[in-house]
Amino acid sequence: MSGKLSAWFSMFGKQPPFWLSRRRLCTAAQPLPLSAAPRPSHLPLVGALPWFNASGGPHGIADVMTSLYTYGNIVPWTIFGKTTVTVFDPAEFMKVHRAAGSTPSGAALDTWMFPLYYNSRRGKVTTPVAFVEGDEWKHQRHALQKDLFGLEDAASYLPEMDEVVVDASTRLPEYSRSGERLTNYLGRVTFELICQVCLAKRVGVLDPARTDPRDEAFVRSSFETFQHGAALMYAPLQQHCTLFGGTPAWRGFCASQDFIFERAGEHIDEHVRALEAATAAGQPHKEGSYLTRLLRHGELGREDVLTNVVGLLQGGVDTTANTLSWALTQLANNPSAQDALAAELLAVLGKEGPFTTDALPQLPLLKAVIRETHRMSPTVVGITRRLEEPIVLADTRNGAHYTIPARTRIMFSSIGMSLDPNVAHEPERFRPERWTTPSDRAERKALPIGALDHNLLAQPFSFGPRMCIGARLAQVEVWASLSRFVRDHRIELDPPHQTWRVRNDLLTKPEPYPQLVFTPRT
Repeated sequence: MSGKLSAWFSMFGKQPPFWLSRRRLCTAAQPLPLSAAPRPSHLPLVGALPWFNASGGPHGIADVMTSLYTYGNIVPWTIFGKTTVTVFDPAEFMKVHRAAGSTPSGAALDTWMFPLYYNSRRGKVTTPVAFVEGDEWKHQRHALQKDLFGLEDAASYLPEMDEVVVDASTRLPEYSRSGERLTNYLGRVTFELICQVCLAKRVGVLDPARTDPRDEAFVRSSFETFQHGAALMYAPLQQHCTLFGGTPAWRGFCASQDFIFERAGEHIDEHVRALEAATAAGQPHKEGSYLTRLLRHGELGREDVLTNVVGLLQGGVDTTANTLSWALTQLANNPSAQDALAAELLAVLGKEGPFTTDALPQLPLLKAVIRETHRMSPTVVGITRRLEEPIVLADTRNGAHYTIPARTRIMFSSIGMSLDPNVAHEPERFRPERWTTPSDRAERKALPIGALDHNLLAQPFSFGPRMCIGARLAQVEVWASLSRFVRDHRIELDPPHQTWRVRNDLLTKPEPYPQLVFTPRT
């Protein structure tokens, strides 16, 4: 009943009252079938598709999650026979996480267009670690995470990164009031960063006069892959159309992927040839790039190495760029938080000093700004798992237990919950200090669930064994970039009062992209 009443409130844009959304004590009653759980309206055959489209559709998935949250903490919804159970309680999702064991399925496997693409290109490319399971996943993962996944490993590339972020920061004023052009520029910044890490190479995409058109096309194709992917993700019938050439979205997706492999492969082949020539000539060379280190370990075949490095080059564009987009937007919209962050950075790093992870203990506000950005506008909508056995989960808001059938897609999302006033104090305000001051910490602990402090909400790029292999690297890139951008520039909205929504292209970004102005700090 409470789920239906909450839905009634949400229809009129109202926040459900406290007595509807407070955490209740679940009894040990007999678990109910999943069909008994409160859910959105469903129709024969299409299921929740009309509700889904009315709530936001594939590009408005954040609005969809907010609407789902009004039904409870365990909410099933089905489109064309494919069911997703969205879990909003991190403690309950941890039961799923533990049941998945040491080789769980990951969210990437639910983006059906990627595995289908790799299957269609079998013989030309191998399948990267994100899209394999079981022992093959464990073997690839073990080899790839060396020299990359640990914080110290990711930080070892900071000297090369600093050269890029300094260059990138000097060009930011050129993108004042540019809207979507700034989005594209941040994608080029992160492509330049990931090429420095993987290939120890500046590709030159920050300077329009020097940019190779094929590298510009690589960045564009990376964004287009995710745009096409979002259109395909929530229209699963398109999967069957691929047998007959596919829909325009599928053909666009494949064309973008093909070009990404082509261009990234050219960069990688050039790097490998240089290494081989140096080795043949007996010339010493430093172990600078991730690709060099990976080849030296010799744990993966050459084709697996190349495919996974291409995946890093591609994935390193969108995830980091979108996270930076949200952080810059939130800071521009909250000048007092920005000024406090600038003061902290200048006091610890100085005007020109490079960012180092050794300084992190003295930079609590930098970490808090990124954590608060993730709370209000997470780059990744959720974490998914599938289990081989049924599992019983408790909806602590509706006071019931439900049996989730085996192989059901189970998704944890913080959207909705993290903006609930019963979970977060002043949830609509951007308040980085909620993560740093003792009084705020005590207040969070006193609120129901205490969910904001849960590890599931602390990691922007998944969690556990399936955590994005480049997650630590992306984290370091964001720290380094933001610490430089904020020291160099005052970031403002112009005009000052702008609005945007959360757009989802498998990753989220603000839409329309706000007009930002970058004024050098004196």
